[in-house]
Amino acid sequence: MRNFTIIALIILLLSGCTPTSDDENIGIDITDEEVVKNEELEFEEEIRQEETEAADDGISSELYDYEFGYEHDLPKYIETMSSVPGLPIKLACNKTTGELELSLVVKCDSGVFLIWHDDGSIENVGMEYRNNFESETIYWSPLDNYDKNTLDTMVTIWAEKKYGDKSKEIMTFIQKDDSGYYSIGLPQSLAVSIKNVD
Repeated sequence: MRNFTIIALIILLLSGCTPTSDDENIGIDITDEEVVKNEELEFEEEIRQEETEAADDGISSELYDYEFGYEHDLPKYIETMSSVPGLPIKLACNKTTGELELSLVVKCDSGVFLIWHDDGSIENVGMEYRNNFESETIYWSPLDNYDKNTLDTMVTIWAEKKYGDKSKEIMTFIQKDDSGYYSIGLPQSLAVSIKNVD
């Protein structure tokens, strides 16, 4: 009997099987939670790798140094309106560093820009206006320098560094419909890295 038991154990060992108890698990069970965790770790590793490659290429890990753009609160404007002096254009600016000295420039090829001061006075600032990279609302009016032969008035917005370096431009159009109402294109914004300033 003892010899039979020894022979049986030898056969089991040669066949690659090992005796197990009923409460032992064969293999490793990976739960859904562990799978998700592994995928997140792999994604984080990919992001780190991309950031490392960007740094090697001389690209800043900061996405933007500043951004600017425009919005509009009034969809349409007509000259007979008394509530506003012109078509409002809400300029929006943001900087990630206070050390960056910038100006925001807005230019139109027809009509003029107006500033509506807190005391109620209205200042005509002409076809080009610049500020110290501040968010504010200006107004476009067709009362002066307006070319009635053009269907669209082009408005260009850009940022300038202190010594004249110019950013890329945002370009939009003010259009007049058959009823005499003026409207500006959909809001736009532009985020800029200093290294991308031309």
